[in-house]
Amino acid sequence: MSFYDSTALGTVLSFFARHLFLIDEFLPEAAIQVLTIAPIVLGSLILISVVIPYFWATLPLYFVLGWIIIYYSQSAIEQLEHFEASTKSPLFAHLSTTLEGLFSIRLYNVEHRFDTYNRTLIDSDHKALYSLLLGIFARSHNSYSENIHGTLH
Repeated sequence: MSFYDSTALGTVLSFFARHLFLIDEFLPEAAIQVLTIAPIVLGSLILISVVIPYFWATLPLYFVLGWIIIYYSQSAIEQLEHFEASTKSPLFAHLSTTLEGLFSIRLYNVEHRFDTYNRTLIDSDHKALYSLLLGIFARSHNSYSENIHGTLH
């Protein structure tokens, strides 16, 4: 209970929202990608290995190249995740504070100021989120295309 007393509400909400976002957005999409890409890659590997028997000797090289790409892009992804997480906490803190003081905000007729600040926080959060998603997409696309192009040549 002391964790919730010493941690800001925006930070707690940010953690829960991030986990729910990952479950709702990435898990179904990742499952669909695996179910669509895995048979193509497996079929390509089998077909190429039947046509070119020495192809199996080069497979470890392709896996090492894919691992190197993922390894070196991991630090950039972690930085983008940290940036995205740092922009979520102020957004949720502002949201919870606004909801707690909604009566006073309406009383003093300053909805426009709070709405403008909220949009600014959402814009900064979306910049970080889109950068993160672009980095994750580029990493998975490079790894996938490296495997496909490596197997086709």
